[in-house]
Amino acid sequence: MEKAYAVILYLAGLSLRDLSERYNLISASRESVREWVHRVSMLFGPSRKPRRIVAVDETVISFKGQR
Repeated sequence: MEKAYAVILYLAGLSLRDLSERYNLISASRESVREWVHRVSMLFGPSRKPRRIVAVDETVISFKGQR
């Protein structure tokens, strides 16, 4: 339960240092909290799919008569 609490507080805006040192909210190191957040983000984050389409922007910008 402590891990879930730490991840939720981190995602709500508390820094890793605030969680582990300043507020003594958890009994884990900053690195432990960072690893927990990384694991959770891998579970719930959007999965990336390889894409075959590439978008190309052909915008030309002129500045002082030069392209």
